[in-house]
Amino acid sequence: MLQYMCQNHGQSYDWFMRADDDSYINVERLQRFLGKIDSSKKVYMGQPGYGFPAVRHKLGLNGRNFCMGGPGVIFSRAAIQALCPHLDTCMEEVMSTEEDVEIGRCVTNHLHIQCTRAWELTELFYHAYEEEFSEDRPFTGNLQKNRHLVKSLTLHHMKDPHVMYQVHRHYTKAAMNTTEQEIAMLQESLHSINNILSPSLHKAVPSLDQNHPLDEQSLSIDRDGSLPWVSFDAIHVFSPRGVAQEMGVPWQQDLREVLESAIATATERLPVGSKVSHLIGGYRRLHPNFGTEYVIDLALLNHHGNQVTIRNRVIRPLLPAEFRGHAQHLPRMPHVYVIVPVQERDPGLQRFLQMYEAVVLSSRPPHTESLIIVICTGGAEEDPGKGDKHDGNTLDAKAVIDFYQRQFPSSQIRSVILDEPFSLQTGHRKGLELVKKKSDYIVFLTNANAQFSQDFLMSCRKYAVKGSQVYLPMPRRWGWNEGNQGIAASNHRNSNQGDHDKGRETDLGKRLYLPTNVNTWPNVCIYVHDIDDVDIYNFKSHSAKLQMFAAENLNFKTI
Repeated sequence: MLQYMCQNHGQSYDWFMRADDDSYINVERLQRFLGKIDSSKKVYMGQPGYGFPAVRHKLGLNGRNFCMGGPGVIFSRAAIQALCPHLDTCMEEVMSTEEDVEIGRCVTNHLHIQCTRAWELTELFYHAYEEEFSEDRPFTGNLQKNRHLVKSLTLHHMKDPHVMYQVHRHYTKAAMNTTEQEIAMLQESLHSINNILSPSLHKAVPSLDQNHPLDEQSLSIDRDGSLPWVSFDAIHVFSPRGVAQEMGVPWQQDLREVLESAIATATERLPVGSKVSHLIGGYRRLHPNFGTEYVIDLALLNHHGNQVTIRNRVIRPLLPAEFRGHAQHLPRMPHVYVIVPVQERDPGLQRFLQMYEAVVLSSRPPHTESLIIVICTGGAEEDPGKGDKHDGNTLDAKAVIDFYQRQFPSSQIRSVILDEPFSLQTGHRKGLELVKKKSDYIVFLTNANAQFSQDFLMSCRKYAVKGSQVYLPMPRRWGWNEGNQGIAASNHRNSNQGDHDKGRETDLGKRLYLPTNVNTWPNVCIYVHDIDDVDIYNFKSHSAKLQMFAAENLNFKTI
């Protein structure tokens, strides 16, 4: 094989690769990676190996390594050209039946270099050992959660062609999502340019009209701005005019994800011994302000084997594809900026970013949320809460943020350094300076100990109303009725616990108790337009038109 390369292509290429037919090669990543390395230097690269211990002494390596053949072996042009004159000699000195070992010994003996030893190469040129996967075969589980697919250049081994197609589909979908996000950002830029130019110079912004909703005719809009309900069963979708059509792939994908949430919710409410049987049907409608609303009817089997029906209501963010068909009818879903002040070495930051990854970054792009992290680096620090003391293992905040920015290059995560003592109030003000010109955007001011969900972000969009309402998400703590959506509160602070108990039992509709330490932990959803009209830290509005709306749907570990 190497002789063939030497005789036919040795002068024509910068890099040469020896690969197995059960290896998946991410060609674009490999090109980008090799583009950073000088091919005029002798490079012999792959996953280093030493052979099985039982036969290692028979391989003639004398303690030196070789590049394992399975994940692929890379040679620079300089290495191939230097090796070509020695190949005949190497074939006369064969000591084993392992061709990758023989290549390694040939390279080491005559070029005096070994396979690259950098630890990262075991991930970049990845071989799946049996102890590293729980499925029957590697790369057959949940590919979204398989960390080896995040940055690997090659993946080995895939004996089944269908597995290789599934992996390729995974990478292709990821590339498509990135492209859609880039297109959305370009469209946003074009809209911004139109806003600057005079109306006579405006041009229509092109859209990707790939996923038409079921009914192409103009649909009526309800008073709350939502489109009409559309019903469905497990196979068909029924238009508002009663026409049945077979459920298309976009519908199936969306419904499958919603069903996971509905089934999880239903399972929590089931008596012991009950289980979900099948989907009966349901309803769906689009709302421009807070997403897609589903009503799901599931059939359950109780412990006696009898069928019971349970209904779940699920709300999820509006997908870009659902906007496209009726963009002329629906306003744009407001963008949410999450602003989080942290300490220079903040024990809560990594947990927060892990949560943010699960809630925002792992969903389908383009994302309608951005994250601003203000790193306070100066002076003494306020105590951010109980329990999270620095233990010497806390990572530097900038390093943690840099890692996530590299892992998710389109994540819209931004950090800014503030050379002042740690303070939520000061940190929030610094973050607000970065978005002060975005009056149509919502900001969620919070802290690194907060935990929230996509449902919460939809509530942010629903209950923060530009020019009229600020949304104060409150922690679930005092056993209020689950069905309570919120209280438009006029008295937001009480100083003693007795008043709190009395208010909760007899006068909850008029008063809302906030514990004293809430003043240190403000969590507010508010339009940038309204920031100057509110004293965020004392929960007071300076404008008669702007009311404060409080609801308990944000979980805190510290409160």
